[in-house]
Amino acid sequence: MTLRQAVKADICKVSALYKSVIGVNNSVWDENYPTADDARNDLERDNLFVLEKDSEIIGACSVESDGELKGLDFWKINDGTQREIARIVIAEEHQGFGYAKAMVRSLVDVLAERGCKSVHLLAAKSNPAAVKTYLAIGFEAVGECFAFGHDYYAMEYIIQ
Repeated sequence: MTLRQAVKADICKVSALYKSVIGVNNSVWDENYPTADDARNDLERDNLFVLEKDSEIIGACSVESDGELKGLDFWKINDGTQREIARIVIAEEHQGFGYAKAMVRSLVDVLAERGCKSVHLLAAKSNPAAVKTYLAIGFEAVGECFAFGHDYYAMEYIIQ
């Protein structure tokens, strides 16, 4: 498996991945989010990453430097050295094999190399598999919030 920054040719596959998990395995996504425009915007800012297995894109995620989570008051590190991971997706047929865990771990390593001190994300309370994955990586639930029409755990990973 390889985590790499996405290129323009990946947008259609990433968009198809987003759509493929709507309504699957407790996903809170719908036809309005995330979209191909989200993927294009992430790509334009060099914030879109894809996970490849055997030359096939099986996952994607994005990184925000100053995302919507910055205003939450329970983060341990919120001084500009943090990054937010968003739009984490693994193709349904590849779920349950540890690929999301591997992708997020690899992305944390990339962010550490870039000097980040912590990583933030929201995990939908209705998606226990995702919550379990992030806890297994070393994320800590530092608070709870209601956003985008759903209840979330705010999770933080402190980079040592």
